[in-house]
Amino acid sequence: MIAEQERDDVSIMADKVADQAAQEGQIARYQLIGNTEGYFPSDLARIKMPFQWEDSRMLYGLQMIDMALFMCGRASGIDSAKKLNDGDKAVLKIVDVIRPAIMPQSAVWYPLEKRTDYGFLTKLS
Repeated sequence: MIAEQERDDVSIMADKVADQAAQEGQIARYQLIGNTEGYFPSDLARIKMPFQWEDSRMLYGLQMIDMALFMCGRASGIDSAKKLNDGDKAVLKIVDVIRPAIMPQSAVWYPLEKRTDYGFLTKLS
């Protein structure tokens, strides 16, 4: 969706998982049939294949993104109408720090500023 708006091709860097072929296959399937399901369909034509699979234990940036997305997902499942336990309070506090740096665009989260320096992806020693 973002790549379509920016008219730019994107490469996917993802954490290594057991079912890499299945993950790539799902995107390739959507590209083949012409669109994704849902309220905001996309043809995903701007995604370049294959994905770049990396071990997040070796890349600061991938670890950071993985954690931020996990925390945002975890926070979205917290019912603030109920009494919060200490874990939920900690998650919401962390997400309050993360949230100003990201912006909702339908179902997609993306950085507010277009980055030109990707030094945070430096491999760990």
